[in-house]
Amino acid sequence: MKKRNIALLSLSFLFILFVSSHVISDEVQTDKIPIHPDKIIAESFKQADRQLIVGSEFDYPPFALITPEGQADGYSVDLIKAVAEVMKLDIRFQTGPWSEVRAALENKEIDILPLVGYSEERDEKMDFTMPHTIVYDSIFIRKEDVEKFKDFHTLTDLKEKKVIVLRSDNANDYVVGIGIPIENIILADTNPQAMKMLASGQYDYVLMPKLMGLLIIRDEKLDNIQSIGAPIEDYTRAFCFAVKDGDVKLVTLLNDGLNIIKATGQYDQIYDKWFGALKHKTIDWRLILKVIFLAAAIFLTLLAISFAWSLSLKKQVAQRTKELN
Repeated sequence: MKKRNIALLSLSFLFILFVSSHVISDEVQTDKIPIHPDKIIAESFKQADRQLIVGSEFDYPPFALITPEGQADGYSVDLIKAVAEVMKLDIRFQTGPWSEVRAALENKEIDILPLVGYSEERDEKMDFTMPHTIVYDSIFIRKEDVEKFKDFHTLTDLKEKKVIVLRSDNANDYVVGIGIPIENIILADTNPQAMKMLASGQYDYVLMPKLMGLLIIRDEKLDNIQSIGAPIEDYTRAFCFAVKDGDVKLVTLLNDGLNIIKATGQYDQIYDKWFGALKHKTIDWRLILKVIFLAAAIFLTLLAISFAWSLSLKKQVAQRTKELN
């Protein structure tokens, strides 16, 4: 009996660990994909000796930014550089505001954008690779306004408040799509600008990727802003490489390159470089307690069954003993 109880306790503990590990998550996720490079397409690209122009935006840290010397930098820039290296692609960067580089790709003036959130509307104007990163957005508010947001559950609860989003961004499309009135949507040219507007007392909240917001708060020393609530579950950004509409060969090469750097571990190195310092796992203690109570209930049920079975066995033995006597 004692050994059985110990075994049940061990199983319950393992169950808690297993479920807890699934309710603790980051705001950035990735997928592992096997290698399947298309050598024929790669060779045809090499023979064409084609230089590819990569557009990269100014202010989307840490995903895309520029150095003090004006050079393209950031997580997505390192990703496209790594892919270009393994696939032997000749690339050159052209930097600019998001709306400018997006228009340049749609007008077929450049070849690649390394950081584009997929949407059906955009898919009509450009071609996408597989997603290389999945990002969750969060709400950022002024600390003094915490009480004003204590009852919200979804963004639709905030239709009467004014939200700041990046112009032409997925977040812009999202808030329009869920029915937030146009007059309550404030457009910023950059995400740092959006945060500074909020910090200065303008409007009510900002919607942007959580890790990006935390980085901006840190770098711009915006101590009066904080993230509130869990990441927005019904809104995620599937970031991909995007190319000119119809450039199927290039999509294939970029997908193969992503496969290779993920399989070799280079992708993880780039991820850790840009997100390692910011990445922190937040624990939802209410969810953890629910899991613990569930595990305890399962353990007590198993214990009760074991006890009942033990009593039944004792009665059977006593009855059998009586019969033999």
